[in-house]
Amino acid sequence: MTSTRTLAFGLALLLASVAAVQAEGTFFKPAKQVLPPATTKTAAPATEDTDKATSPSFPDVLTGSPSVVDTATLVVDGHRVLLMGIDGLTGVYASGLQTFIASYGNSVTCTLIAQGPYYHCVTASQNVDVAEAALLNGAAKTNDSATPSQKAKEAQSRSAGRGVWASTGQ
Repeated sequence: MTSTRTLAFGLALLLASVAAVQAEGTFFKPAKQVLPPATTKTAAPATEDTDKATSPSFPDVLTGSPSVVDTATLVVDGHRVLLMGIDGLTGVYASGLQTFIASYGNSVTCTLIAQGPYYHCVTASQNVDVAEAALLNGAAKTNDSATPSQKAKEAQSRSAGRGVWASTGQ
């Protein structure tokens, strides 16, 4: 979950970087995408109190045309999909991610990590990692569950001054 401080920071940087994002027009596209190995989280063991009727169900794989809620949350085939390892941003960053996904065929395949609620999503065309694309463009920030590859993408974005890092690099 994104903290109030992170949201305020993102909002301030959003206003500062709208012109830069609009000038670029599209997300930066890596020349070749190398996907990290899938990581999993171990789910807590079930207890006698677990009631399947009230537990959320997470499909193992979802494929379809996504709607970007924020850069860490998609809706795919009617299911809310949380991208593992990142905290998302709204506004121009979410719009940019929607356009980016559309440029890769407007379809994603999302694979459940362990027993949810997090997913690893790639574009159906060219298997571009959606979370890493958002990080590489400064349209998301890593969180405590980020992979080393995701942290490296965020560092690249900071160094290049993309997105939220356009004015401060912090």
